[in-house]
Amino acid sequence: MEMTRGIIYFRGERMHNGIETRLKEFFKDKEYIPIAYLFGSYAKDKECEESDIDIAIYIQDKDKLPKLWLELERLININVDLVLINSAPASLVWSAIRRGIPLKIKDRRLFLSIMLNASREAEDFLDFNLDTFFKKEKRRVYDRRR
Repeated sequence: MEMTRGIIYFRGERMHNGIETRLKEFFKDKEYIPIAYLFGSYAKDKECEESDIDIAIYIQDKDKLPKLWLELERLININVDLVLINSAPASLVWSAIRRGIPLKIKDRRLFLSIMLNASREAEDFLDFNLDTFFKKEKRRVYDRRR
């Protein structure tokens, strides 16, 4: 058994060294964070030695952010990439929620509101891009015929 950066390797297979559990415990007492999600490579169990940990949070007191960040990195001894759900692009929030692992959902109404808004905005963004793509394709086909 070998341990590297908070990950235990046993017979060549990765076993997270309780990172998810430690993060859930960490956020449990943080009243100013009603929502937290683990996402990215650690959530997909595809991390490598250079991976950081991606965490999406909804924070009600942004003044506490620097201290929170430092505490997280000390807790898990890995670089942490924090995404603020409050201000992140909808597509990123939607991806974190859909593909991530919930660490804390204290306020269900807030969570549902965020999820609905993010999904609508992400869908609008997708529709816009598809419309733009099809308009360009139509124009390209039309130009070829001339």
